[in-house]
Amino acid sequence: FEFPGVVPRTWTGAVAVAAASAPVQFGLKFMGAPKLASLYLVRLMMAAGAASALATLRKGIFHRFGGTASASFVFLLLAQFHLPFYLSRTLPNSFATILVAAAMGCYLRATAAPVGDLSSARHCVLLLTFTGFVFRCETLAILAPVLIDFVFVRRSVPFLVAAGWGIVFAAFSLAVTVPLDSFFWADTEFGMQLLGRRYCWPEL
Repeated sequence: FEFPGVVPRTWTGAVAVAAASAPVQFGLKFMGAPKLASLYLVRLMMAAGAASALATLRKGIFHRFGGTASASFVFLLLAQFHLPFYLSRTLPNSFATILVAAAMGCYLRATAAPVGDLSSARHCVLLLTFTGFVFRCETLAILAPVLIDFVFVRRSVPFLVAAGWGIVFAAFSLAVTVPLDSFFWADTEFGMQLLGRRYCWPEL
């Protein structure tokens, strides 16, 4: 592949959407549908994922701050154009925004519970870690205060448990992005040469 930008970006999101839409894509091709239909399908899938993530965030706002804040959030989303338009595009920032929105919904649910919702906390850390290691490394700047809140402020998650989550989720994220992106960016100058092979981690 010939990359026109200054840095490579991960193929993880594009491959995931392509794999999820493959059965329908095959059906469209079998029926002789134009290629534009495939584009609409992918954009629709992205929009559905974004809507689901934003719904998770809305539920988190409801549990944490109540119905008025939740309704205000919905009206704010409906009153703007930029976010709904871009969240249906297959850009790294779009994938990151969708995952971070879902993570923040989990965070709000975890902090709304009197004794802490460990399951929601785990999902929040998973989503933010994966997003930071795969799509946008800046997301780790959101993960850091979230972990501080869970471990040291609220003390709803033991330190060793949080550390275990971080190690496992980081390893999983690297196991996804490094082999995939090393394959797609193999013929470029990006990445690191090691033992006769080139390895690429776009967010490094």
